[in-house]
Amino acid sequence: MKYAIIAATGKFRQATTNKLLKIVSKEDAVLIIRNENKVKKLFSKYPTILFLQLVY
Repeated sequence: MKYAIIAATGKFRQATTNKLLKIVSKEDAVLIIRNENKVKKLFSKYPTILFLQLVY
């Protein structure tokens, strides 16, 4: 099953995302983001996670 997390770099979502990544396969996580540089810093220990950047 795939899990998508919207706004993964926000304060609450960081905690939620880290908790989720401890209990599910990293290949099943998709982070929907705005700032690619911020997410690379925050989640660099999970290189197999898919990031989808919103461009608007």
